[in-house]
Order: sequence, then structure tokens, then C-alpha cells
Amino acid sequence: MPIYGIITTVINSSLPPACAIHTHSEKGEGQASVLKCHTKHQKTGFQKETLVKEYELTVLIHPDLEADLETPLTKVRDIITNAGGSIVREDNWGKKKLQYPIKREEFAVYIYMDVELPADAPLKISNTFNITDEVLRYLLVTVDPKARAALAEQAKKAQEASDETNEA
Repeated sequence: MPIYGIITTVINSSLPPACAIHTHSEKGEGQASVLKCHTKHQKTGFQKETLVKEYELTVLIHPDLEADLETPLTKVRDIITNAGGSIVREDNWGKKKLQYPIKREEFAVYIYMDVELPADAPLKISNTFNITDEVLRYLLVTVDPKARAALAEQAKKAQEASDETNEA
């Protein structure tokens, strides 16, 4: 007669949240007990909270695509949103000469974006940008909150100084 064991919920880094390990113990006549374990994913209604970080993304787009820039920009935006991110701010810096040739190109169109991404998104974005023909290079870095606060304070002081000179 088989004896079934206890269902134990385990919080383990190797298992997704809300997984249960079912342990079955079978004992036959004249046999030693055998443990059989398997994982079972359960939908418990718990929501996984994803933490997002702020990043700065600079993308160098192929200069031949300058005439129809919306197509590669849409592709870049889709890559970011498909990875679970969102674009906070976007700025087109225009076509600039490169310091050295990249993929035999002397010029590139610079696009700067402030993005918010979950933890696993930078790897997905990097892998996708590496095989995208429209993107010559990219730079994805985390935002330093202290540096950003210092820049905002400096801009505020500069604005106050310009207001004072305009009043005088």
C-alpha cells in the first residue's frame, strides 16, 4: 500500500516563486522506501514584483538611414519595450563624424534615450543590438542618482543666476 508524503512549499533561488515540491514515499512489501520528488508550478495569485532601474542608452545608427530615421528608431523602441522596459526621454543629437571608422562608416546618427529597464532586460537588449544591422554601436549605462541630482542643482543655480541678470 503506497504512502504519499507531504507537499512542501520551498523558497529557493533555483525555483520560481510559488513552486511546490511534491514528495512521494512509496513502500512496498519487502522493499526499502523510495523518495520521488518533482516540482509543480502553482498559480497562487501572487504577483512577482519587478524592480526597474534607470539607464542611459546612446545608439549610433547607420548614416545611410538618416533620410528615413523613423524606421530604425521604431525598431530600437520595440527592442526596449519587448524587453519589458519603457522610454522616459528621447533626444536626437543628429549626424556626427566619428572619431574612428566603425564598420567602415565615418559618420553616425546619435540617439540618446533615458530608459527604465527590469533586471534581465539589459542582457536581452545587448544581445539584440549586437545582431541588428541598423545599429553601429550602443552604450547602455546605469544612471548615477548623485550625479543626476548634482546636474539638476547646477542647472537650477544657473537658471537663478540668469533670472537675476535679466531683472537687473
